Amino acid sequence: GIQGDLQFDPQQGRLYVYGPTGLTTFDRDLNLLGSSSFAASLEDKTGVVSFLVDPKHDRLFVLKGDGHLLVMKGQAATESQPPRDEPVFKHIAWLVPSPNYDIDHLLYAGFQPDFGAFDKIAIFRSRDSGMTWEFVDGLPIDKITTLTFSPDFVHDQTLWVTARQFYNMDSYGVFRSTDGGVTWHSASFGLGDLNVREIVASPDYRRDHTVSAVTNDEVYRSSDGGLTWGLNPSVGAGAAIPWSVPQAQLEFAPDERTVFALLPHAVLRSTDEGVSWLSVGQDLPLERDGSVVALSLSVSPGYTSDKRVVIQLSDQRQYFSQDGGTTWQRQ
Repeated sequence: GIQGDLQFDPQQGRLYVYGPTGLTTFDRDLNLLGSSSFAASLEDKTGVVSFLVDPKHDRLFVLKGDGHLLVMKGQAATESQPPRDEPVFKHIAWLVPSPNYDIDHLLYAGFQPDFGAFDKIAIFRSRDSGMTWEFVDGLPIDKITTLTFSPDFVHDQTLWVTARQFYNMDSYGVFRSTDGGVTWHSASFGLGDLNVREIVASPDYRRDHTVSAVTNDEVYRSSDGGLTWGLNPSVGAGAAIPWSVPQAQLEFAPDERTVFALLPHAVLRSTDEGVSWLSVGQDLPLERDGSVVALSLSVSPGYTSDKRVVIQLSDQRQYFSQDGGTTWQRQ
């Protein structure tokens, strides 16, 4: 079986499964197209950390666990490694493309001085698809763990970052920039927990200015772009998010109102842009003891009509739903 996170490229009709040992590519009918192995074993820290799809040029940017950035053809065949001026911090912890990447070629990345040095991550910016990098100054600390673009970044130049230390769990909350990362300001007013795992912006952010902040066991909501936050008491529809959750994956459906929150032991769905939530994972064989947990969730590009959602479990099984998560079947 194949285990890993899922990403679908609707333009090329490909499904990518990436995990600790490599990257596997399928067509839309789940026929195998290609596979690339980056690690000889799970102990080798050279597998795929994350990657982004560039459908226009039919290629992938692949981040390996050792900090190297590869450029690959769409079916996961190695193409080249672009030259770049390497920052002092050489290992890549995360990479986020601009929402307008096809035009502005803008990337933000978190670099570490050494592999695994999660207590020291600095932000660098590239304006040429990763060829050269520049340090992003202005943040009071160098422990930046996530970065989120505003969906309307081309107009509002807004970014959010979260900052925390992995080992001693010191947390610094959220910082916001409204000038493309030139200056930064604290944006944590109203957060009862500064250990923020993820910031997710509404697809209609230009109109509603709504963002959500996910912590260990709570979800906060802001309707003013992160200036002020309030606890969303309806998350989980009465079933609180477990305190032990390491992170939550939030995925918006194309209808821009439906959003899924994937937790290791639960799947939540909102049909009103995150105002209220309902647990929809009862048919999934998730185990509270951690023996079987949910790893990744993918929403169909045609969700508005087909209501299809796919989930990958830690035991290598995949389940799909054709009714928006209400019922699930093994794939």
